[in-house]
Amino acid sequence: MNARNLLYIERYNTRADKRFADDKIYTKHFLSSRGIGSAKIYTVIRSYKELKHFQPSSLPHSFVIKPNHGFGGEGIIVIGETRGDTFVSITGERVSWRDLFRACIAILGGKYAISGLRDEVIIEERLEAHEYFRTCAPAGLPDVRVIVFNLIPVVAMLRLPTAESHGKANLHLGAIGLGIDLGTGKTTYGVQHGCFVTLLPNGDRVNSLTLPDWDSVLHTAAQCQKVSEIGYLAVDLALTNKGVKVLELNARAGLSVQIANRVFLKSRLEKVADLKVIDPKQGVEIAQTLFARAPTRAEKQIAASRVVNLFERVRLLNAGQEEVTAKIDPHAEALVLADRISLPPEETVLSFHLRGEKIVSPFARAALPPSHALVIPGKLLKGFLINIASAPSPDGAAAAHRPTPDEKIILNIDKKLFEIGKRIHFLAHLKPENLASLRALFLAHPTASPAFTYPPLDLDIEGLRKELAKLPRDVSHPLAPLFLEKINELDTRLALIAHRGTPDIMPYSVALYGDVTREDFDRAVRWIRAYPVELDTSRELSVKEIHTIARAFLIAHHLKHWKIALQDNAAVDMQVNKSGTLFLSAHARMTEHRLMAVLAHEVETHIYRQENGRLLPYRIFEQGTARYLETEEGLAMLNQERTGVPLGEKKLWAAWRTLAIWHGRNMGFVTLFHYLKSAYGLTDESAWHTCLKVKRGLADTDAHAVFTKDRVYFSGYLKMNEFYRHHGNQGIRRLYLGKIKIEDLPLLSSFDERGVKYTPSWCQNV
Repeated sequence: MNARNLLYIERYNTRADKRFADDKIYTKHFLSSRGIGSAKIYTVIRSYKELKHFQPSSLPHSFVIKPNHGFGGEGIIVIGETRGDTFVSITGERVSWRDLFRACIAILGGKYAISGLRDEVIIEERLEAHEYFRTCAPAGLPDVRVIVFNLIPVVAMLRLPTAESHGKANLHLGAIGLGIDLGTGKTTYGVQHGCFVTLLPNGDRVNSLTLPDWDSVLHTAAQCQKVSEIGYLAVDLALTNKGVKVLELNARAGLSVQIANRVFLKSRLEKVADLKVIDPKQGVEIAQTLFARAPTRAEKQIAASRVVNLFERVRLLNAGQEEVTAKIDPHAEALVLADRISLPPEETVLSFHLRGEKIVSPFARAALPPSHALVIPGKLLKGFLINIASAPSPDGAAAAHRPTPDEKIILNIDKKLFEIGKRIHFLAHLKPENLASLRALFLAHPTASPAFTYPPLDLDIEGLRKELAKLPRDVSHPLAPLFLEKINELDTRLALIAHRGTPDIMPYSVALYGDVTREDFDRAVRWIRAYPVELDTSRELSVKEIHTIARAFLIAHHLKHWKIALQDNAAVDMQVNKSGTLFLSAHARMTEHRLMAVLAHEVETHIYRQENGRLLPYRIFEQGTARYLETEEGLAMLNQERTGVPLGEKKLWAAWRTLAIWHGRNMGFVTLFHYLKSAYGLTDESAWHTCLKVKRGLADTDAHAVFTKDRVYFSGYLKMNEFYRHHGNQGIRRLYLGKIKIEDLPLLSSFDERGVKYTPSWCQNV
């Protein structure tokens, strides 16, 4: 510690630097003015007089109280919920304003200040942890400390709050510190109370986490040093559901970070001291080159291969998706299928799914014992490691082939969710049955908002919600968070359908798809100004021509098993379902360019991801994980943009719908229709279609309420561009594992994108 103080803190950090880092209020304003995110400050109380006159009724639903010049996490109170005159902390403790008042007096008196002198009370936004941390840190906000020197992140540590630390990410209070590999964002070692630990409180190993958005964490930390000019700096950041946020800067960082990483901090600092670094980007690149943890020989071998036991569960893809037990025989010469398993007579090869990979091979028939229905020869398992130590059980089968109890539970949940999802037909319930007649009447006389009617519900909503409620939720499985999210999403969909025809659908819509923020609105306006309509002068095609081109496109992309069906009363020109059909409106009129874009949107996104999801062992990747749609539609828009053809009005549709959702909360259908025409130049047809999108689900469309689904196109496109900028073609290929969202990727680290069958040609060069 003395060496650190003399060689680095005293040498590189001036008194002004320390004062700057110690003043949290000034630091937040300084960073936010330079585009670096941090928690929003609601108010600052600087004196007893201000505290006495402060109105607790002005406090938001959740907030954080902290000292401006505090250290070590002391004096911080996190309120997760306000119930009338009572405040509930994130640990469930109930406190009154009188209790908080006394805590603020202690802060003002300097009880938690570095200097021990008078201090100020900050009341700021409560940041919510990224969903990734829900299982490993259910209460509190984990944070990442990054030590930056010479614009280069040299070491980092994740601090996980525990029950002992009362939800605070403070090692002195009992939080767990995890070392982080700078190259990958994967945790390495753990420390608690100065002792090494190997397990997290939830039972996972300390090296089982891979932090999401890791590159952004490192870039933000390096950028903080650049703008603050503090020579030796620790940056504390939080991964939240709104992105990476800076919690505070520290000019006197402790040394626990080197214990958690089991590395010598001094040697890393000396290694980068004399390097010439141009900017934070280069600093991060140097860090990830110099300080990435080298995998062991065994890790390299396992990373390049997947491990299978002598008995495995496989799914027979051309036998009705049937799951059977397979015996792995390293010395067998041929693939053998049991006589009792039926296949279509024309099948000459067997197609099956094993550990995330599809295998296709000719096969022979034989009378196999009840313990297994398939024998897989080792020569078919190129890229796999066979665990020959998995011994058979007394009944002649292998213990390893049997799914664990939690795996069985997850498979049952997966099957049940797939069945319920297929029964809901969500958007079909929100399509007005009198749409065609109302459209003609409204466009002829656009003077009153249309009154939509809907067909009677043929859905047992309460019964389905009860079925969802019965599904187990306490499951110890790596993918459990995906299934729990999906249960909640399906329940919300059913609740929305139950409120169909009323303005009450809006909060459920927001829960499913999010809402348009002021920032989204401003971005949409800027987008419209920046991209005037580029006329599409290509030839208009007939329905017959569209059908012919679409069929040829499917065949050329190895999708001849998909059917094309004409729809007489379709809401859009072309769309796909999840049962292998591409629907084409019988009245579709598309130009050649627009058809290219639509095929990229519908086939190269929706169909490709669905087909890839079918190759995985869980149906959720075919059906779609919770809130996958923003990633799906953002990717679809990126694909249609990559065609390079003029898109005409289609280039602006997503921005128009974002604006319509924003304005539709305060306007009825007819007012919104005329406003879109006058303010943004939409044609009658485009304005009608846009209003329909945001007012569907309502009966009285004059109501100031909206259906927010279509916000995901614009927000998803912006998010996808950002993702592609950071992760390139490799990242896009990862998103083609199935119908998943970007936020799911950390949970899918064991899935190999090299097994992905369908990807757009533009991202295949990895």
